[in-house]
Amino acid sequence: MNKAELIKVLAEKTNHLGNVLTVIHDIKIPMNNGSGPAVSSHRVGIRTCSDYSPFGVELDGRTVSSGYRYGFQGSEKDNETKGSGNSYSTEFRQLDSRLGRWLSIDLLNHKYPYYSPYQYVHNSPISVIDLFGLGDPLEVMKIRRNKASNLQGAKARNSGTRAHQGFDLYAAPGTSAKAVKNAVVYDVSYSSSYGKTVTLEITDAKGIKSYAFYAHLSAVTVSKNQKVDEGDEIGLTGQTGNAKGQPAEDAHLHFELRSSPNPGLGMSGRLNPNEVLDTKFYSQDPEAINQATVGVLKEQKDGSVIKINLDGSEKIIKNKTNLQNLGQIRFDSSLAREAKDVNGQKYLIVHDLKSQKDFGVVRKPDGSYDFYKKPQK
Repeated sequence: MNKAELIKVLAEKTNHLGNVLTVIHDIKIPMNNGSGPAVSSHRVGIRTCSDYSPFGVELDGRTVSSGYRYGFQGSEKDNETKGSGNSYSTEFRQLDSRLGRWLSIDLLNHKYPYYSPYQYVHNSPISVIDLFGLGDPLEVMKIRRNKASNLQGAKARNSGTRAHQGFDLYAAPGTSAKAVKNAVVYDVSYSSSYGKTVTLEITDAKGIKSYAFYAHLSAVTVSKNQKVDEGDEIGLTGQTGNAKGQPAEDAHLHFELRSSPNPGLGMSGRLNPNEVLDTKFYSQDPEAINQATVGVLKEQKDGSVIKINLDGSEKIIKNKTNLQNLGQIRFDSSLAREAKDVNGQKYLIVHDLKSQKDFGVVRKPDGSYDFYKKPQK
């Protein structure tokens, strides 16, 4: 039996970016201080140690490797391609650490039109880590019964007379529920209406806090004050609380985004869940009085939009990833229509996916957009 076969435990020592700096194993190496034949102490065994350039190249003279698979930001090395530490594989793409660039386009590039689709962590690798792009609470995202009344809205329920505070996402009981962002578990609780719940506290780059709320869980796999990363399991979906006894096709995860952890009844303190989700949902007709008779629009991670009717039939209505955000509106710039005002000034008419209304915008020299301002009389 060789030394490698004796190793049962490997422990990673990482820094604030998740870079694997040292890997130690559980074999105790005997030491003698020279005062006699007996073993005076033991030292830990080091499997590998590494140091990195900002974008992940292993530094010469500061790296000792013995075949450990993981390195920069905890990603798996792809040494067979370009040599040790020069290429890393993630779940969705490959990073060339010498170029500091992805080798394929970011699926979420439509959210960040001001960045190159190949850029890595906004060119700030010393302070920023790459997220997996798994900002959805479920692997398969579907609104319960494809009804717009199961979206968030002040008049979503009972023919426009009752609010619905979040999204009801279809999920068979026992489906893994995921953290939508890096967060801290603020609360784990139970109530007669929501059943088993988990609340995550999310802090954005500006220090603003919001709270992701998961309800009707059958099991909770995290504890209060625990740190979780985007994509980590926080529990299993179920039918607890007032969802108990619902038909199988109504099994769901109730998901809310809140500005405070305990906002009470009504829409006070509720934010639009689309603000943190990669897969977004909208009503096909936001102005309809009875949203239970209206299907949904599903905007996928690649920017395409699918129209889903109540009977489950689907039709792709947007293929391109030219979606833009401006204030509270979201539009496809490829569908913009040119117009002129009374002074001959050109502007664009765009259609907001959220409100289904048209707005006037102007395209600035840097490629971004601003609202069109009518000339004063």
